[in-house]
Amino acid sequence: MGDLMSSGEVIKQGRAESQGGRKPDLYRLAENAFYVLSVDLSKFNMHLALYSCNHELAFEKENHKITLNNEKETFDQICSLIDSYLEKKPKSPRIRSLRSDSPCPVCSIRSEA
Repeated sequence: MGDLMSSGEVIKQGRAESQGGRKPDLYRLAENAFYVLSVDLSKFNMHLALYSCNHELAFEKENHKITLNNEKETFDQICSLIDSYLEKKPKSPRIRSLRSDSPCPVCSIRSEA
């Protein structure tokens, strides 16, 4: 817990009531502890959004036209669009999770390359 607090990811929020004995300390995640990049792929569109650990939109959403197929070029295009999106954000948040809302046929290319 000490490492998480010193890194700023966890904050002491106070103390809870006790039924007897010592009152327990309460902790919570910091507002900017981590971020989740959401990638929503459909057959002809790709939607990107960056959310805070508090489920709030941290950076404006982007939509891109893309045709999913099983080609390496499509995978490279998806990666390029994600990189470009992340370069536009104001500062460099810690992204701890990547979430995709739909199965992607190009993902099999990653393991082959």
